[in-house]
Amino acid sequence: MKNIASVFAALIALTVAFHAEPQNPAGGAGQGDVSTLTRRVVLVTIDGMRGDYLGNADAYQLRIPNLRRLMHEGSYSPRTLSVFPTLTGTAHTALVTGTGAMKHGILGNNKFDPTTWVYRDDNPDNYDLQPTFRDYAEIKVATLWSAARAKGLKTAAIGWPQTAGGPIDYRIDIGAAATGAESHQRTSQSASPGWLEKVEQKLGPLQATDGRMADHLKALVAVEILKQFQPSLMAIHFSLTDTVQHANGPLTPAAFAAMEESDQNVGDVVAGIQAAGLAANTGTTLIVTGDHGFIPMHTELAINLPLIEAGLIAKGADGHPSWTAIVAANRGLGSLYIKDRSPETTAKARQALEKYAALYPRRFRIIERAELDQWSADRDAVLGIEPTVGYVLDARLAPPFAQPHARAAGHGYRPDTPGMETGFIAYGAGIRAGWVLPVTNTIDVGPTIAMLLGLQLPDADGKPIVGVFIGKGSSKSESHH
Repeated sequence: MKNIASVFAALIALTVAFHAEPQNPAGGAGQGDVSTLTRRVVLVTIDGMRGDYLGNADAYQLRIPNLRRLMHEGSYSPRTLSVFPTLTGTAHTALVTGTGAMKHGILGNNKFDPTTWVYRDDNPDNYDLQPTFRDYAEIKVATLWSAARAKGLKTAAIGWPQTAGGPIDYRIDIGAAATGAESHQRTSQSASPGWLEKVEQKLGPLQATDGRMADHLKALVAVEILKQFQPSLMAIHFSLTDTVQHANGPLTPAAFAAMEESDQNVGDVVAGIQAAGLAANTGTTLIVTGDHGFIPMHTELAINLPLIEAGLIAKGADGHPSWTAIVAANRGLGSLYIKDRSPETTAKARQALEKYAALYPRRFRIIERAELDQWSADRDAVLGIEPTVGYVLDARLAPPFAQPHARAAGHGYRPDTPGMETGFIAYGAGIRAGWVLPVTNTIDVGPTIAMLLGLQLPDADGKPIVGVFIGKGSSKSESHH
């Protein structure tokens, strides 16, 4: 088998192929009608890609030639509104369902599970102790995966959240580990059966010891799957930009460098579409988007301290919280749960939270149920709590209420919060060139892909972004030059 050096040799070869072939590898923007051209969709997410990384690329002097080309030869939006909370698992599930958390049920990255919360001297943020959302079975609505399977179409998911055990033919997670052997073991265990050996015969053992290598491998695996199996729908999740911005913040040299590396990975995928022979005659459409934006953070708030003080949360005999009212802290959104749903308990919890809102002015606000409904947020929350920009909610069970936040930046806030927007690019078969859409929505991406592939998403609230289409189905009312 080839070693890891062969993997990066293949990367270089793909990049050369991309630059040597000037024609549109996804079928040519402006060539024909969506209903007759599109047979394949490749969906790429760049985790944490702010919309202004596309819209202000010149001002930021970003070296993203591949994304610039897709923007110029396709259609794009510099302001795509995500879902609430603006977290990776919630948004990625929205992309393949066309719904928000209220319907699809993936409320964040971690499940609310106070049986895992602990009272300890080191006063941990119990958010990170909760189990993660991971399994496809936890999604409560139809997905692009299930719709494609029903139509007999092959699908692939590379590093895509919430797909474990799903109806996906070629699925794999590629994560970094301390050693290559450990990474390879985890990667192999995550793969759906029947195909990985064929890919590793070409690429060698899939292993990565850092996030950059993991994202590069995702691009290589995507290309090899396209070459060997030609799925009708492929989704790829690049995560380096998220990791780097958590540590360094957005609009920093490190963030820009991570964005530029993501651009190279996108370029390798585009080149791979050409190398796989999936060009104009087969009608491939490429969509690149993000899941959320990023803003700096500085202070975390132990949002359950008001409820502890009010006697609504106490330490149970097992060392875990015993509660009648509690806030599930999802970083930029807190969901207030009332165990008995009684108006009296709700009023007492609200009073306790309002007391702290007065003690710590302009740190957080209470969100009424009607506003949560507007954003299709957590259906079980009686009320919501949103921290002011720069603050983040955590799940500590002991003072202090406010303390420095360990990370430089994050997300989770309302989708229309400045800096929380992501971006959107559509390119290739059925997509017209040179159009800018001022605003788009994450929940509209899934229905757009469904329209391209002739699939049904009966639970979707979003609608196809028809402004990107040429010919039949296009609409100038949603876009402009």
